Amino acid sequence: MKPDSVNILMVDDQPQKLLAYEAMLSQLDERLLRAQSGDEAFGILLQEEIAVILLDVNMPGMDGFETASAIRQHPRFAKTPIIFVTAVNTTDLDRIKGYEIGAVDYVSVPVIPEILRAKVAVFAELHRKSRELERLNALKERRYRALIEQSHDVVVLFDRERRVIFVNPSIARVLGYSVEEILGRSLSDLVHPDDHASWNPKKQVLMASAGIPMQFSARFQHANGSLRWLEGICTNLLHEPD
Repeated sequence: MKPDSVNILMVDDQPQKLLAYEAMLSQLDERLLRAQSGDEAFGILLQEEIAVILLDVNMPGMDGFETASAIRQHPRFAKTPIIFVTAVNTTDLDRIKGYEIGAVDYVSVPVIPEILRAKVAVFAELHRKSRELERLNALKERRYRALIEQSHDVVVLFDRERRVIFVNPSIARVLGYSVEEILGRSLSDLVHPDDHASWNPKKQVLMASAGIPMQFSARFQHANGSLRWLEGICTNLLHEPD
């Protein structure tokens, strides 16, 4: 099995059909998982990361439509692709019902192996690319955060209420406060009253949202009671108006 293989969940109440699907899909060199009921499928979904679900429509108890609907109601599986396999419920109305429930495709019985492999392979590859993109984004985020944490300059992030939601350790060197002492506060409380005209977070964020980074120069109160002149730039990372 290839090192970047993904999980494909096959759901059918008949073991012989599961064996047949497994034989058809073995050429894809992915990890094939079996379930013989909706409940068993849920158990696997909760334990494994699934790239695509191959789901029989006509099952006793909870049928394929009910199983798909239940899967879609769980936020973790809201976007997991579901391919229905069926010899019945093949009218246009049935297909519309399936698509409304959350199916992304249909495979009719008798199953043509080449068609089944092609359909499953598309979603397996999409999942693989998505997983790799998430990994790269997480790596970039960790590197970016490390650069900020180690920066000599003070880097501060505010929420919409102008409260500090992130500050790097350089705040201790510049103003003498620990990160914990600054988080959740408004830096405006530390600005000398005569300098509030320069330090105006609301105005700065509004201007920055229009693509105009705002410079400021103001005196901030140090933890020891003295005043320190600080200069900086305020920009809006979300690029949207407040």
